[in-house]
Amino acid sequence: MKDIDQMTDEELIKEMRKEGKKQGTMEYFIYSLLSTAHPNAIAMIEQQAAQMKRVGHAIGKEMKEAENDPQKKAQILSTLENAGTIVNPSDDEEVPTI
Repeated sequence: MKDIDQMTDEELIKEMRKEGKKQGTMEYFIYSLLSTAHPNAIAMIEQQAAQMKRVGHAIGKEMKEAENDPQKKAQILSTLENAGTIVNPSDDEEVPTI
């Protein structure tokens, strides 16, 4: 499998569909839940899952790079904590970036 950074959303979705056929995987669970969903809903959820997979990979990469730098690690954790508290950001609220 290629590195997630090198994959397109379509390639990530193709990989998720492949993993979705393997019992015991998270993808299998998700596709089981979606088994009766409308194809458009499945496509939308697949697209969001590909984006979340990419985000999770990027956060993991940042955390690994910050492993030996307590200050940078604390900054990343603080940013994630702040981002988690923003439910509906208003125009005057800045959404944190890493």
